[in-house]
Amino acid sequence: ANWLVAQIQGLWRDAVAPTASQRSRFYLVRGLLVTILMSKKGAPTTSPAADSATKDPRSAKFAVEAGIWQLLPVGDGLVCNGGWLDEQHFSARALEWQYLRPWVCNNAEEDSVPGFTWLHVGDDVSSM
Repeated sequence: ANWLVAQIQGLWRDAVAPTASQRSRFYLVRGLLVTILMSKKGAPTTSPAADSATKDPRSAKFAVEAGIWQLLPVGDGLVCNGGWLDEQHFSARALEWQYLRPWVCNNAEEDSVPGFTWLHVGDDVSSM
């Protein structure tokens, strides 16, 4: 789990594109803490040339922090916000969290367990 913690440090975002009424959510992983950042309404979700003057996540691109989640190393994986991540569902580009409680309990197929995916953005907010 410690290896996994080291691998997922940095900035991630929801894989699901927000609808017009929603804001993009970003996740900044530092140590065992995940800071949830919301993009400002109407802000572009990605900018190829981020303004080097705005290194602070609370500046132009982001609204206030939406909360903090704790990463919990358990066995050979991590638990965060009701999701489970192990090496099998980790890649440098995407984290495929599996929900701890399958929605359909009588379904034996592991692939059917829904979850949520984070896509890698960069090593820190300045890389946006």
